[in-house]
Amino acid sequence: MDWDKTEEHYEESRAFLTFDVGQAVFAVDVGHVREILDPQPTTPIPGARHRVLGMIDLRGNSITTVDGADVFDVPPPPDASANQRLVVFEVATPQLADTATTTPAGTLLAVRVDRVRAVEDFLPSQIDAAPEQAGSQVVASSRRDGDTVLFLDITQALGRLVDPGQRAGCDPLASIGMQAGAPRTPTLSEAEAETLQEVAG
Repeated sequence: MDWDKTEEHYEESRAFLTFDVGQAVFAVDVGHVREILDPQPTTPIPGARHRVLGMIDLRGNSITTVDGADVFDVPPPPDASANQRLVVFEVATPQLADTATTTPAGTLLAVRVDRVRAVEDFLPSQIDAAPEQAGSQVVASSRRDGDTVLFLDITQALGRLVDPGQRAGCDPLASIGMQAGAPRTPTLSEAEAETLQEVAG
C-alpha cells in the first residue's frame, strides 16, 4: 500500500491500467482487467454493429472484441500501431450477459487499444474533473508525464454497446472507486498486478 505523506491525512492509492487509443490516454481500474493479449484474428459476427470487430477464442471461450476508438468516441490513428493490444475487461453489465461470455463476477469483453502503457497508482487528490468535451463515459482526469489521463467508467462505456443512451448516474469518483467510504472494486492480487505490469512494459 502506498501513502502520500505530504498530505495532512493519509490517502490510499488505487492502481489503474493506462493505455492509448488514438491520441487519447485512458485509465481503467485494474480490478476490471483480466488479460492483455497480442492482436489475433477475429471471427465476424453477422449483423454486428460496426464497432464490434468479431469474436476471439480465449481458452475455449468466445470473447466479443470491439474497437476502442469507436467505443470510447475518439478518432482512430491514421495507421494501425505495431503496439496494438487486446485488453480483456470484466464488467458487471447485465444487458450483455445473453450475448457475451460471462463469469461469476461479470461479462468478458476484449477492447482493441493502440498501446498499453503501464499499471499506475493514483491518489484521490490527483484526480480532477473530466474535461467538458469528454464523452459521458469519462468520469475524471489527471495529469501524468505531461499527458492528460482520462478515467473511464468501463462498465458504462461497454454497456453503451447495447444501450447508447446509458449514463453513469452516480458520483464520478465513486464510479472508479475513489469516493471515500465507497465499496472497493475488486482489485487484482499483487502477483496479477505484477504480471500486467510486465506485459504492459
